[in-house]
Amino acid sequence: MRPACCSPRLADYFLANLPQGGVPYSDFNAPNIPECEKDASAAAIACSALFELADYSENPYRTDAQFILQHLIQDFLAPAADYQSILHRASQKWGDAERGTIYADYYFLEALRRYEATTSGVAKTAALPMTFMLSQNYPNPFNAGTSIVFYLPRAEHLQADIFDAKGRHIAQPENAMFSAGPHRLVWHADSAPSGIYFLRLQAGHERQSIKMLIRR
Repeated sequence: MRPACCSPRLADYFLANLPQGGVPYSDFNAPNIPECEKDASAAAIACSALFELADYSENPYRTDAQFILQHLIQDFLAPAADYQSILHRASQKWGDAERGTIYADYYFLEALRRYEATTSGVAKTAALPMTFMLSQNYPNPFNAGTSIVFYLPRAEHLQADIFDAKGRHIAQPENAMFSAGPHRLVWHADSAPSGIYFLRLQAGHERQSIKMLIRR
């Protein structure tokens, strides 16, 4: 039985509003963003659902699920072996203190199980990618915004540039230092017309590109 949170429309809304760190705020409409608490329980629930949704869809939800899972492992595991839960900094509702919750742990373990079932042994043991990797944007085609996940094996200055089919520079959605690990950027292309575009991502001396399609 597919859980209700496996709806593609819900998944797309969640991913479009997901902060760069891979874990959502305790409320997307909280008045104190970005100072609002992060919610590891919401991230774990969505992560497990995205792994399952990937089995029913041609869209790369598995990449987004792995992105969230890596951030949960890197930043939200309990600080001590005798802690009351596996994950800390979960949330029951906006305004409550962060804490460990049983349902955050349940869906975190469920996400790990789904990850184990769909990932090769090499990828399972890799805490960080060994090379610079750029994933295909999602959604693609798109008409407003699109999400791009990339991985850095070490801290690098990263520059993202977007060009149209004639090679003209259209936008620079990112130009900053990034830490090692998974990252995600969103390009909001509200003013760009329909057509083919190219994203060029440069990290240090390495460069990768993908082709994107806007369809109005």
